Amino acid sequence: MIVDIDVGNTRVKWRVSHDSGVNIHGVHKTFDDAAREIGVQGVPTRIRLSSVGNASVTRGVETAAAHWGCIVQKAQTTKNAGGITCGYERPESMGVDRWLALIAAWQQYQGACVVVDAGSAVTIDVLDSAGQHHGGYIVPGVMMMRNSLLGGTAKILLSEGFRREVTPGVSTQEAVDHGALLMLRSFVEAVHEELLCSEANAKIFVTGGDGESLLPLKDCEAVYCKDLVLDGLAVVFP
Repeated sequence: MIVDIDVGNTRVKWRVSHDSGVNIHGVHKTFDDAAREIGVQGVPTRIRLSSVGNASVTRGVETAAAHWGCIVQKAQTTKNAGGITCGYERPESMGVDRWLALIAAWQQYQGACVVVDAGSAVTIDVLDSAGQHHGGYIVPGVMMMRNSLLGGTAKILLSEGFRREVTPGVSTQEAVDHGALLMLRSFVEAVHEELLCSEANAKIFVTGGDGESLLPLKDCEAVYCKDLVLDGLAVVFP
C-alpha cells in the first residue's frame, strides 16, 4: 500500500493506492486526522511526501512512518525532473507542490501549458513545448482576498463559502467574492493568451481546492485535475 501525501499551508491531502489499483482519497485540516484515516486502510509500505507546511507536520509524517515501519520519500524541487527543467535560478526555493504539478501536467500533455494551483494562494506557472519552465506568479486566493478586504469590517457577517459567480454583486460580500474570482480568471486567461503568442497549442491545467471555481475560462482549453500534485509524486517516485 502506497500513500501519497500533499501537505499544504492549510490542509493535508492524501491518497492510498493498493496493489489492486483501488485509490482512496482524503482531505483533512491536520496530519493527525489524516493518519487516523490512513491507518484504517491498512499498513503503508512507503509514503511519498510533498510538503510546504510547517516542519512539525513533516516530523509527524516521519513519526507515523516509523510506527508503520515504512519509508518516507520526500520530494524536492530540482533543476530537472520528469522531462522538464526548472526556470528558477535557485530551484530549491520553488515550492515543491508547484514543481510536482508541473511534472504531472507535462506527463499528461507533453506540451506547452499554464499550470494553476488554486488554494489559499493561487500559483500560476508557465511551461513551454520543450519542457522549459519560464517561471510563474503567486497571488492571493479568493478567501485570502476576501479576508483582507472584509476581515476587519465588524458590520459584515461573512459566510464560509463563496459563490462561483462573476456577475456584479448585489451585496458587499458578493461584490468582493465575485470581483476576486473575476480577477483570478482574467489573470489566468491573460497568462495563457501571452503563452499562445509563441505556443499555439498551449493548454491550461487547474488543480487545488478552489480550482474548479476558476472554470470555465473564456476561450481557453482548460482541464481540472484534482490530484495533480499527488500525480507528480507518482512520477518522481515510481
